[in-house]
Amino acid sequence: MRTTENHLSAVLRILALAAIMMVAACARNAPSPGALAPVSPQPGANAAPGLTVTYYPQTYRDVSEVDAAAKRGGGRTGPPILQLNGKSPGSVYGSGMAEGVGMRAEGLLRFPSAGAWTLVALSNDGVSVALSERVVLQDGDVHADRYSAPATVEVPAAGWYKLAVSYFQRRGTWALQLYWKPPGGKDLALIPAEAYAHTN
Repeated sequence: MRTTENHLSAVLRILALAAIMMVAACARNAPSPGALAPVSPQPGANAAPGLTVTYYPQTYRDVSEVDAAAKRGGGRTGPPILQLNGKSPGSVYGSGMAEGVGMRAEGLLRFPSAGAWTLVALSNDGVSVALSERVVLQDGDVHADRYSAPATVEVPAAGWYKLAVSYFQRRGTWALQLYWKPPGGKDLALIPAEAYAHTN
């Protein structure tokens, strides 16, 4: 009887530890609460199409390593990415590389209306998406093509918001696409090219 009780107690401790680890993992990946902040002043005619991008050739295992490489500097600037709608075959956007590359794309995203917008990323491998300097989507490890968990962001007003995307492709096939669903909408759609911009 005592052996059975000891065994049951050990199993319960393991289950409790697993539950704590799952809650911690969810908390790491969950977006911070609160509404986004539009850029101020809003860009006018000086906004150019697409996102600026810097490439960091290296073999990565997690998107946080791309952010660390960006902080160190020394990357290679590429032509603006007009839309986050890329997949194999071919090089990762304008990097000239199909494997072993990370990138940091920055600029602006224009929401056409206020409300609760849903965002989803399709990636292969890791990706992190920040709006108003707050991470809202993260699927950061090595993986085949898959959709991230959806994130809902509260957009207080139509207009431009600061956007930063970190991404890496380790080896094999690659994909990086960003989707949204407007307030009250039923289906996700690729974010169109005209929603991306950067200022000089």
